[in-house]
Amino acid sequence: MTRRVPPLTFEKEIYDEVHGFIDVTPIELLAISDCIFQRLRRIKQLGPADLVFPGATHTRFSHSIGTMHVASLMALNTGVVDEADLQALRLAALLHDIGHMPFSHTLSVNHEEVTVFLIENFLKEKLGDFADRVVEILRGKDKLSPLVCSEVDSDRIDYMLRDALHTGVAYGKIDVGRVIRSVRLVKSGAKWIVAFARGSETALESLLISRFQLFKTVYYHKTVSGFEALLQRIYKVMLEEGLVDPPKEILRDKLSWCLFDDVSLLSMLKDSMRSNNEKVGYLSRQFIERIPPKLILEYLPGNDEQSSEIFEHLVKHDLEEYLSSKCGVPEQYILVYEGKVSPLKDPSQLYIIDNGNLIPLISSRKTLLRSIVSEGYAPTRVYVIREYWKRISNCVANLGTQ
Repeated sequence: MTRRVPPLTFEKEIYDEVHGFIDVTPIELLAISDCIFQRLRRIKQLGPADLVFPGATHTRFSHSIGTMHVASLMALNTGVVDEADLQALRLAALLHDIGHMPFSHTLSVNHEEVTVFLIENFLKEKLGDFADRVVEILRGKDKLSPLVCSEVDSDRIDYMLRDALHTGVAYGKIDVGRVIRSVRLVKSGAKWIVAFARGSETALESLLISRFQLFKTVYYHKTVSGFEALLQRIYKVMLEEGLVDPPKEILRDKLSWCLFDDVSLLSMLKDSMRSNNEKVGYLSRQFIERIPPKLILEYLPGNDEQSSEIFEHLVKHDLEEYLSSKCGVPEQYILVYEGKVSPLKDPSQLYIIDNGNLIPLISSRKTLLRSIVSEGYAPTRVYVIREYWKRISNCVANLGTQ
């Protein structure tokens, strides 16, 4: 049944476990029905986190629809009433994650660039006149870009709510209503930014603190990051052995990309367990049978004690080779995990509107926020396959005393 809610006409509604009923326009339905978007049903939002948090089986599919909904609410509260503007923003929010690799952030690729590639090469016909504007929004070159790519945007608001719900942790419970009702689009110099009305400081501060806690508790959980490091190593070996095509090759064909998901990668891991490829098969068994690698070292930004020879090799990106030669452990069984995403990228760019002036939030709440920013939690960790843990632990302890 078609219904009109100014300024858009909606054709369908989808029930979402976080936001309730979400209205969808005809062109959004076209995008959702494409196999490029349907693929997101088979890309878990938090990669292998369900091996630690069993409820974390939600997908990029539901997150993308939720992000579209939140972006729409934010836009309406900022005074965006033009139909073309609102539709372009909703499509950008809907499609912002279509470039993710299997297991989301686990496998390294610039998913933003892949997203743009997919839109420009495979979705232009369905998006019609909106295609170019959607790309501009996603590249941060449009007035509406801050609503989908900024420190407090629709993407972050949705994933915090969704991830907290599905992992069951107490963090992520934020005053979304206050944040959305307070958001404004303002021009600062030559660029547009999001700013927030006075009275929203506590809600914003709570959101930033909750995000920090989600990173420490869920996204950078030591066992989750261990499985991510293991999967990264498996994928690297599979590429070297020619068992999987590199992303550039897969992207040449639309159907190949649509079929490249968590399910297909897991199937490759299972096949390798039955094959004669001992190196890949052994590593795959660790993942499939949930045998977590053991953590042996952790380095945090700003730690003054990070001056050892081991840390020097970590910086030079040859730690696996160094520890293998010193400790007699096969290099492929030593795993390095690098936390590349900071919980708070640049909170100095969050502003409160006070009598027409832009006041940095960090100034009004400086003690608490600055202490979080200074911690900058993005750990680098070194793991080893469980079988070799005692050997390498003793070896690393001896290296540390030399």
